[in-house]
Amino acid sequence: MITRSQSGIVKPIDRLSLHTSSISLIPKNSSHALKDPNWRNAMYDEYNALVKNSTWLLVPRPACVNMVCSMWLFKHKFHADGTLSPYKARLVANGSSQQLGVNFEETFSPVVKPAIIRTVLSLAVSRQWPIHQLDVKNAFLNGGLQYLTFTRPDLSYAVQQICLYMHDPREPHLTAINRILRYVQDTLDLGLHLYAASTTSLVGYTDADWAGYPSTRRSTSGYCVFLGDNLLSWSAKRQHTLPRFSVEAEYRGVANIVAETA
Repeated sequence: MITRSQSGIVKPIDRLSLHTSSISLIPKNSSHALKDPNWRNAMYDEYNALVKNSTWLLVPRPACVNMVCSMWLFKHKFHADGTLSPYKARLVANGSSQQLGVNFEETFSPVVKPAIIRTVLSLAVSRQWPIHQLDVKNAFLNGGLQYLTFTRPDLSYAVQQICLYMHDPREPHLTAINRILRYVQDTLDLGLHLYAASTTSLVGYTDADWAGYPSTRRSTSGYCVFLGDNLLSWSAKRQHTLPRFSVEAEYRGVANIVAETA
């Protein structure tokens, strides 16, 4: 028998590491979740937050009513570097168990648009209202609450045009991309300013480029809406149909801005 040292082998042996880090799978139901300490702690955090905020009151069950049950939702959340953040468990109302005419009469989904945010901020600046930030930890009965993502709306149309040629890019498209990147670099310090003003008039402007797109001859219509001197909403997009006359393209643009202001 010849040992490693007798053979002149001094390289250390790579031992098998028995230390492993695993991620708990998403449970199929609450019973399975309670058996896993990771998901059980996430459920406790959600439940304690709901109790602390006095989300509900415990009352006797009324007779002859349709009970809307609750359900647990489990999801993995990850950081930007790909590592796992704390496990997320949410207790939400099971909307599919509701009955029309018993639990609700009509449906309404509250969606916050960026224009609404700018309108509220414009009024707050003009009337010197205090502004507070709200961070939603849990959202029981608020599953329909949506957050819009503030990006660069001034780039949306230009980027959308470039994306149309991702399958077959050519030299003009690379030139356009470089122009967009130079625009971004030169406008990093710019932003949309809201000023205090006594004027509360809502004014909108619209225009249309009839058959301006060469390949499809579709028209492009745009609009912008002001509250006093503050810009609240704007849009520039191609129309879905082909208008026969320039007047038709203009009317479609007017219809879009009327819907936006309403």
